[in-house]
Amino acid sequence: MFSTPYRPTGKILRRQVKSLGENLRLIKKKLMAYITLTTTGAYLFVSDGLSPAAKNLLRWLFSQPESPAFRSETFQKIQEETGVKDPEATLQELIDRGALLRSEKPVVCPKAPMQEALPSLLSQLSDAGRALLVDAKGLCIASTGIDTERITALAALASKLTSAFHHAGDDVFHLLEIEYGVTCLYDVMKKNLFTFIPLNLGPNQLVLVAEGQVAFSSAVFRDFIWVLWIRFGTSAENAN
Repeated sequence: MFSTPYRPTGKILRRQVKSLGENLRLIKKKLMAYITLTTTGAYLFVSDGLSPAAKNLLRWLFSQPESPAFRSETFQKIQEETGVKDPEATLQELIDRGALLRSEKPVVCPKAPMQEALPSLLSQLSDAGRALLVDAKGLCIASTGIDTERITALAALASKLTSAFHHAGDDVFHLLEIEYGVTCLYDVMKKNLFTFIPLNLGPNQLVLVAEGQVAFSSAVFRDFIWVLWIRFGTSAENAN
């Protein structure tokens, strides 16, 4: 008994092609990677521990509302908007340093306005739930869990420390083999620890003051810097 060879009809062919296209889209979506900022990347960004190309690339990433896709179109856009000659190589350099990672899902910058987002972020940054953000002149921008009198004292101290760091210069840190400058203050009994972290956000010099230790192990510090850069960094760039 003989049978004729199977020849799919046009309708079946169209269905198969459509199914194949859907499968390819699913595979592409599954394999899609996003360029995600890390806490390490946030700290390197505000502490001047990067090459100019890496700094410019992170500045661009912190200006985005969410993690961009890891693809050629993104590399081209980075090159056009930042002047980084080899974005892919610079991205890999930052990945190797732990400043970036590839993730399956994009990470989104906190949507709330800065003044609403900061108190919650500050409380999470301090293991004691008490912190404040001040500028280089000692003006308090935001705080949580600290009374007015202590805010005034800590803001003034933060301003003096920032000035001391600036006048000391990088040579002092290199001599003491301190890669990045973070000041911690204890009393004699090692109580009431305060951590002062200078934040270099372009023309804006800020200081994070946290009672207790700072939560660098979570994504909160990254989101904190992200919110600050969207507010201070991008507005300064647009003004220029």
